[in-house]
Amino acid sequence: MKLLKLDDVEIEFEQQAPAIKGCRWMVYVRVRKDKHEKSLLGLMTTNKPYVKFTYCSPDKVINSKQTKRALCQ
Repeated sequence: MKLLKLDDVEIEFEQQAPAIKGCRWMVYVRVRKDKHEKSLLGLMTTNKPYVKFTYCSPDKVINSKQTKRALCQ
């Protein structure tokens, strides 16, 4: 796995119209570092994507509603 240190990350979930065959969802990952912006990844899937919010403490990683609230404000 490659780890990148970035200034901003944008993740977009796009539902496709029923007329579009072959995929129901598109997921885009865009990043920014200093003055450079880049679309890093585009994913196509027929299954509904899910999002997992976790918190990393010194001794374990747990699912976290607090992390979700911090991101969804």
